[in-house]
Amino acid sequence: MPEKDNTGMGERIQSMVEDAVASMNFEQLNRNITGSIQSVFEELNIQMPQGTGQKGSKAPNVRYHYGTEKTGERAVTRYVKNPPGTVTGPVCTALGGVFTGIFGLASMVMFAVQSAVPSAGLAMAGHITLYVTIPLTIVSAVVMAKGISLVGRVRRFRRYTKLIGERTYCQVKELASAVGKNEKFVVRDIQKLIENRAFTNGHLDAQNTCLMLDDATYRQYLETQEAYRQRSLEEQERKQADRSIFASDGIENPELVRAMEEGSRYIEAIRRANDAIPGEEISEKLYRLEALIKKIFEVLKQKPEQLPKLRKFMQYYMPTTLKLVQTYQELDAQPTEGENIRQSKAEIEKTLDTINLAYEKLLDSFFEDAAMDIRSDITVLETMLAQEGLTKNHFENQSGGE
Repeated sequence: MPEKDNTGMGERIQSMVEDAVASMNFEQLNRNITGSIQSVFEELNIQMPQGTGQKGSKAPNVRYHYGTEKTGERAVTRYVKNPPGTVTGPVCTALGGVFTGIFGLASMVMFAVQSAVPSAGLAMAGHITLYVTIPLTIVSAVVMAKGISLVGRVRRFRRYTKLIGERTYCQVKELASAVGKNEKFVVRDIQKLIENRAFTNGHLDAQNTCLMLDDATYRQYLETQEAYRQRSLEEQERKQADRSIFASDGIENPELVRAMEEGSRYIEAIRRANDAIPGEEISEKLYRLEALIKKIFEVLKQKPEQLPKLRKFMQYYMPTTLKLVQTYQELDAQPTEGENIRQSKAEIEKTLDTINLAYEKLLDSFFEDAAMDIRSDITVLETMLAQEGLTKNHFENQSGGE
């Protein structure tokens, strides 16, 4: 079959995408991409996949989202009206202050008398001063200091709750700003209030940066942390698998090495865009694309003679796909979504289905020669069995004759 001239195909495809992005009209793009894929498949002698441009099957991958849905569960009381220290704080402050003054004054008077009139008769006064009034002064001062601390904590608690209002969580830095203290001080303050049940269902996060005031919010936080941990583990496993797939150790073909390096960069770019797009439907399409490309490169290491086929797709459609995904990401990030944006996103998703089907057919074509060999072997085997009289028809004829 004569080779079709596709000179400048990459430039034409790039121009199609740029025109679609500039005009925000992607309706014609899918048809143009389908036509270009047909042209490349004809050149590579690959049959065009059926159903191109239709909605593809969903990939089995699960996309994690940070956070969980709200359950509507809410604690009746998130914090008490009168925290510990509301009464004891002023009482300790008052009593401690009074007794500090009394015992302190008594100590000073007795010390002054003993100094002015030193005599054996006043020795007992010195002992009383040393072992009674001075210790009582110190104890009273400690009680007063504790009372002042409790009064201050209650005052700060009032400011915390006023700032929080009806919210179920609040950043520690907000609370610190409200009371004019540093964050470390406020964290210790909140921990004490939680211990004393002033915040009846209060929890601090692992980094001590956020106060959560009900169990439902805290459970959401724990679930989010667990999802993030699982996501991190899966990401590490996926990167490890990617390194194995795209490893070029022992490969002597420089063209294949360059193709694998390019494919690895392309996968990373698609994955970053996918992580930035919250929609699950397009994420499934991109996960499917990622899985197909990785499988293609995995097979390519065993069948390097198929590299020219892949090169066409890498040259024409990898940049196109990446450009479309990045455009989708920009559209999805808009604060409001009108009809034009919805329609453009739908057309891009349809085009991704087309490209995925094309990659599926490309992967299938890698095994075409093996399938032909198997069919030939089966034909030869059937011929040999027929010659020996061991075919199904032969046995049926024998049964009928009996």
